[in-house]
Amino acid sequence: MRKGQQMLTPVQYAEALRLYHEVLSVRTVVARTGLSRQQVYGVLRREGIHPSGESGGACYRNLPTLRSMLAAGATFAEVARAIGTTHGKVGKFVRKHSIPHTP
Repeated sequence: MRKGQQMLTPVQYAEALRLYHEVLSVRTVVARTGLSRQQVYGVLRREGIHPSGESGGACYRNLPTLRSMLAAGATFAEVARAIGTTHGKVGKFVRKHSIPHTP
């Protein structure tokens, strides 16, 4: 451990992991938890999770809407129209993050 770095408590570790699964964004986890970017990346690396590379696109900004619409059986095109993107980007996002949906 380098000088100045602190070990995460089990609670911080679990919260970072839970929040990442919820929002799929390292940037958001850092902002909400106060942990450093390196600490969050370390948690993900130890869990074998590859960060999403989130850059603030429509799918990330509207994740709760996207998930609820897909759970209700909406098509990628319907979701895309609702959140302001293309059905191809929605499909790629869903496959990349293994979000459940009914084809």
